Amino acid sequence: MRSTFWWLILSALFLSGCDGPLEDGGTVNITITEEDDDAGTDPVDPPVDPVDPIDPDDPPVIIVEPPTAEEELLGRLDGATFVSVDPLNADGTAVNTMPTANRTLSFTRDTVTSNQIDGTEVGSFSLVEGFDWIAEFDSGSVSFSSNGLFVIWDSIRYELVATSLFDSQESLVSFLAGSTFNTPGQFDIGENALGEVALGPWTVIFSDDTDASVSWFFQDVALSGSYSFIDDSSFTIDFSGDERTVFVLDDGELVIDSRVYETEPLFDSQESLVAFLDGATFQSNELLPGGESASGELLFAHWIIDFSGNTYTWVTTDTVVPGTFTYVGENVFTALIGGADVLIEVDGDEIVWRGERYTRQ
Repeated sequence: MRSTFWWLILSALFLSGCDGPLEDGGTVNITITEEDDDAGTDPVDPPVDPVDPIDPDDPPVIIVEPPTAEEELLGRLDGATFVSVDPLNADGTAVNTMPTANRTLSFTRDTVTSNQIDGTEVGSFSLVEGFDWIAEFDSGSVSFSSNGLFVIWDSIRYELVATSLFDSQESLVSFLAGSTFNTPGQFDIGENALGEVALGPWTVIFSDDTDASVSWFFQDVALSGSYSFIDDSSFTIDFSGDERTVFVLDDGELVIDSRVYETEPLFDSQESLVAFLDGATFQSNELLPGGESASGELLFAHWIIDFSGNTYTWVTTDTVVPGTFTYVGENVFTALIGGADVLIEVDGDEIVWRGERYTRQ
């Protein structure tokens, strides 16, 4: 760098082409530019505007677009299974005779599996508009309607199968034991004394025992067998080698051979409610607080409800509350507690009383 500096000075004093020394008073203007030996190796970044820090008291608003109607419907269908609830024969049409199997439709986000009597097909499906869809199979296309809660497929209604109602043989037995299911419709149950076709509900009765036994009454036939867990929404009934797959719907109804079976209500009138509760004692499942001991410690105990006729007696840790009760609907009644009607739900051998479960003793 220093050699370059002195070379420029000497060049200015002894320029080639000068005829002689500079005249008195003459000046030589010299502009010296120092060269950077490292020029060109480190480009200068352009100036950057400072970033304002995020104010925790005024965070930025992040706008998330809501899902489209199609995305919502696909989310409902993804992983769902639907089972036909209309009796069908081999060609898929509705009939009033004994069908041979359930029909199911199972969806993922991209595929639909149609399990029918004449075989199983896997295809794709897409939304047309509204709740109308089209399914594409190798054998052709099928138009269907679905809102994610049920499916209308070839004019047949398919209901959504429930999940996680039971997860083992033991919990399945607990779910079914002691219950009776009937078809809501009337079907052929044989002939009467005059030789005419008699109509009535078909019935499935599950035993109170833990042996998983079941009886099925349809047409003029009575079958007995046992049932076994498959998954969290279905099980099989084996009638001496004749197996039937049973699906359970969201509301606890059963679907056997494409027919819906509803559980019988525990009571459906004031009279049947009184008969159901008369003489019964229910005990709280949990130890509940109330009152204090002589030393001032909080006491816990099982609370008790006794029923007799149209009255009840509610015994807590330190109080006894008498009252009456009134039927309001299937498996539901009100109890007059402290001058107010409180809704009480009945779930098998349990009642839900003021938010706590009590079990019949």
